[in-house]
Amino acid sequence: MADSGEECETWRLAHHMAYFTSLVPGYIFLWIRQQAFYGDAMLKTMTNKKLAAFSWFVLILLFVGYGFFMSYFGSSSYAATHEYVIENMACYSGKHKKTSAIFYAIAISLLVFYQSSLLFLFTYPIWKSSREDGEASETMNIIMGYIKKCRLLTIISAGTDILAFASSLVFKRVWNAPLTVLTVIYDVDLLINLFCLLLCLKPWKDIVIPFRPIIGERKRSSVSMTYVARNRVYTGSKEPQ
Repeated sequence: MADSGEECETWRLAHHMAYFTSLVPGYIFLWIRQQAFYGDAMLKTMTNKKLAAFSWFVLILLFVGYGFFMSYFGSSSYAATHEYVIENMACYSGKHKKTSAIFYAIAISLLVFYQSSLLFLFTYPIWKSSREDGEASETMNIIMGYIKKCRLLTIISAGTDILAFASSLVFKRVWNAPLTVLTVIYDVDLLINLFCLLLCLKPWKDIVIPFRPIIGERKRSSVSMTYVARNRVYTGSKEPQ
């Protein structure tokens, strides 16, 4: 709901800043995940100083990209490239200047480069393990399976971010949808990202279903009592007569 172009610009600024700020913790979490993998005793032989330096470069790149987004979106130069049309109390994007298209190209390039770098850090130990001679231990296979799972979830999360970003441009520039539609697109993207982050944790079922550990404990207790009754195993100070 808006009555003037200034209100549309204020809504747009809050919307963009909230969305991009919410993306950063998710990517930091994925970066910490891959760091934890390389910190495992069985994977330390797969890393080196160059890879470690590249990993920290990826993290720095995330904050640089975030600073670029925030500084441009919050600047008067971005507002000058956009005009808004208000119909039925809803904000619609009007004309865009070429500088806006250039910014979106730079933004997408930074995002794709960061996502590709993060995926490389997840893929490297898998590739390195496949080239080693001999059969991998059971523990190593479990670790590799976990890394592959997190890599797949990272691909899904990164893909939905790109899709949401591209869809917002199509809805805004081609179909001239109101800015509220973009909010729905970004909200769906954030929900998918959140679910992917939860799945990347080992006890994700206990997090998604808070009462699962209690139910599981009751089931184990019930099974244990049934086993004791069937086998007439008695515990305590008194023996059965």
